[in-house]
Amino acid sequence: MQTKTEVHTCIKNCIDMKRFISILLTLIIALAAHAQYELTSPDGNIQVTLRTNRARKGASRFFVPTKMTMDVTKGKRQILMNREIGLTSKCQGRRCSFGKTDIVLFEEGENLVDLPESKDERLDQMLGSYNCMHLETKEGMLLEVRAYNNGVAYRFTLYGFPSDYKILEVCNAFPHEKPIAILGTFTEDYTMPWRTMVISDNENDNQWTDFPAVKAVSWTDALTSIRVGSGIGWYNGNNWKHISQSHSFMANVIYKHLFTGIGYTPCHELLYLHWDEDYPPFNNVMGSIHQWSLTGRLGYSLPIQNRYDTWTFSAYGVSSLMHLQQHGKLHPRSSAIQKHHYNLVGAGIDIQYSMRGGYLFGVGYEHQFFTGKQCPSGLNSLNFTIGRLF
Repeated sequence: MQTKTEVHTCIKNCIDMKRFISILLTLIIALAAHAQYELTSPDGNIQVTLRTNRARKGASRFFVPTKMTMDVTKGKRQILMNREIGLTSKCQGRRCSFGKTDIVLFEEGENLVDLPESKDERLDQMLGSYNCMHLETKEGMLLEVRAYNNGVAYRFTLYGFPSDYKILEVCNAFPHEKPIAILGTFTEDYTMPWRTMVISDNENDNQWTDFPAVKAVSWTDALTSIRVGSGIGWYNGNNWKHISQSHSFMANVIYKHLFTGIGYTPCHELLYLHWDEDYPPFNNVMGSIHQWSLTGRLGYSLPIQNRYDTWTFSAYGVSSLMHLQQHGKLHPRSSAIQKHHYNLVGAGIDIQYSMRGGYLFGVGYEHQFFTGKQCPSGLNSLNFTIGRLF
């Protein structure tokens, strides 16, 4: 029969063993958190290192890929350090990024030479033979990297996608490249052109400008955005005096080049009237007047991409239905409000900014005119929204 001391010793040993196993697993995971792939030129002077950076997701103990970076050295000279390399695609509503998914296939080749009739003109400045590596994901994204004695080249290939897909973002791995916000929509397998960097004592880079940094996004390539926010409205004219500002809530949706939106101003106190401030539609009215309104928006949007960012400019028509009502009991010597419904029409402009990652910020201004008589001349609104790009 074990003594009390022996039992405590056994429990302590079990706890220590669990701690040891936990620490060991953490170290193993941490060592795998930065998987890397290395490539050298045939003469061994240029070295390329691709590193998959990983981080914990939420409360999980497991590390997931976050991005892939590239280091390039020539001898002891650091040419590139921690340059992100990758692209993001979208197919059937699902996004997939090369740097955020695991590599399922890795292949290497040494001392290879392109045949003269099949050599790409972009590789004309790449001299001699090359060593290469291929990294492939299960989604159908392939990265090919080559190391020549005088430089580095790489290109992406996308294949096997089940339907139309978009390339939404391409990183600028080399310093002279331009990052791309939206490359385009494709229906078949697509191989991007070679991107090259000549490494010499004069640091002469081979520069190509096939993908413009700034361009209008076509209907086919444009994405969908959803934003929500609030607005502040104030009245123009002297027909209604001492009217407080109104605060509304709204949701805007941009589908490719089509702008739509709805807004709602919840019931709130509009003004408090005195006998010596009598004017239509509040003649002989005393008490608290409350107002709510519904708003609809419809217009045209034009997205302009600039490297990783996309600016969307929208012009739209707007119409609102406003309802006034009197709260509380009528004063014995007062009358009920004369008119309850008002219609407004006008126009507005909206600017949406989309940063890398699909986060949106928007600001808009609109002016509406009252269609009836004995009303304010107009209603101005300044709107602020945030949202996501899909």
